[in-house]
Amino acid sequence: MSSSLMEPLAAKRLKLAMDNIHNSEIPNQDIKQPDWSLLPFTVLRHIYSFSSNKDRYNMSLTCKTWLEPFVAPEIWRSLTFRFDRNQDLYVTRFLKRILPVSLRHLNIDFKEADKGIIVSEIDSLECVKLVIRHRIIHQVKNLVSLRLANIGRFTKNWPEDRKRKDLVMLVKCFIEMQTDLQVFNLSCAGLDLETGRKMMLKLGLNCGSNVHKLVIDDFISNDYEGNEDFVDMMDKSLLEPLRYFTKLTSLTVSFNNLCGNVLGVLTTSGCLNCMRIFVVNVADPIRISSRRWRNLQTACPQLQIYFTFVNSTTSQNFVKILKPGIPLTGIKWNVEKGFQEENWVERTITECLSHVATKFKDSLRHVRVSLQVADESEAIIFNDIMKKAKFRV
Repeated sequence: MSSSLMEPLAAKRLKLAMDNIHNSEIPNQDIKQPDWSLLPFTVLRHIYSFSSNKDRYNMSLTCKTWLEPFVAPEIWRSLTFRFDRNQDLYVTRFLKRILPVSLRHLNIDFKEADKGIIVSEIDSLECVKLVIRHRIIHQVKNLVSLRLANIGRFTKNWPEDRKRKDLVMLVKCFIEMQTDLQVFNLSCAGLDLETGRKMMLKLGLNCGSNVHKLVIDDFISNDYEGNEDFVDMMDKSLLEPLRYFTKLTSLTVSFNNLCGNVLGVLTTSGCLNCMRIFVVNVADPIRISSRRWRNLQTACPQLQIYFTFVNSTTSQNFVKILKPGIPLTGIKWNVEKGFQEENWVERTITECLSHVATKFKDSLRHVRVSLQVADESEAIIFNDIMKKAKFRV
């Protein structure tokens, strides 16, 4: 029965049932219960719009009537889920039941769960391939936002593994077919230079002028670090594609993916308002002159820059990376336990935060230092330096 015929019938049936329930003179055995299978389509669709993916899936298994809104394209404009080796099989079954013709926002996180792992890595890989292939077959190419985060756990050594190579090719095909993207997130993809460059170049040609937010920290594998041509290699992987992203207002990138020429491209566009830079375990950071940073700030007067450091605790690295001229707005500094026990000394935090307080006092607004193990003396030093810099602790 069609939804248009169901609605008046459902309303009449439910009204009769509710009247009977509230009539205390009718014996209990004669009370009629509502027939929930006759709920109007518009009511069910409204309920679905507030339900989680799992609840939607369970509701669709109730009856044919409740299945109708589940497959209705208008409720699937946004999808968020995770492939974590815990719910992979459920997610795969769930996605195969819907037609994503109206999908506009897709958010997939591939980060592995810490516990409760059910499926093997190979089975998880097959589930991901099935889902990406499903999107390609149904021509999901009008996405407004796309996030494929932490897919690097599947792409490691992919050229030597046929199954992983198939996944990379599917992801590449899916990204390259997009034409309307405004937000793109490929954080922690771990791709090789050539694949990453071609993927970004094709995306830039298709919809670069529409994209205003780009998140590509660690989208290139860290295996290239230490190579004497590393800076030139990073330059080639980003420089050409970024020329097509002419309206970027927000960019998230790894520090070692930056170079003077990349900043030059961003300076030419003059649209950037927010830049987030990740510095992770950098032993020998690339050098960017203060002049480059000042030119970028002049071209983008509203620009705010946020640095996130992970285990980059030496004062020498801080001075090399945080050059005068950077419109530094915030710093987040995470020191993991193992790294901290080996390298953490009182002088390090004193020198680093003193440098920050001295050079960026006028622009810095947010400072967060996360220590997994910190003794009382380090906390006192931190508080003292922050107070001298007139920051709120």
